[in-house]
Amino acid sequence: MIRGLLRWWAVTWRAVEGQVRDLATPRFRLAVSEGEFPARLKKRVLYVLTEDGTPWQASLICPCGCKATLELNLLPDERPLWSVKHAPRGPTVHPSVWRQVGCRSHFFIRDGRVFWAKG
Repeated sequence: MIRGLLRWWAVTWRAVEGQVRDLATPRFRLAVSEGEFPARLKKRVLYVLTEDGTPWQASLICPCGCKATLELNLLPDERPLWSVKHAPRGPTVHPSVWRQVGCRSHFFIRDGRVFWAKG
């Protein structure tokens, strides 16, 4: 019986701890503009430029802390190509972002949260 209670407590605590950690994790938010990017980008903001309502470019500050500005192509006829989707919890970027120079960060943005690629 005690072993069963301990197992229940461990499972319950992991679930609660995950929810608390999720609430404490800063999320990216989406900023859409028809004009141009601001002169100074803010951390944890994914900026998307549109033309006639069609997104064509995204920009963000690298979440690793190196302060590099990352630009992502959203035009389907150009490569590499990313897509941005917005949900109530935050934007999702597909596929992952993998810097080949500088800090060499490799990460995913899902529902506004950064998930670092393993390896």
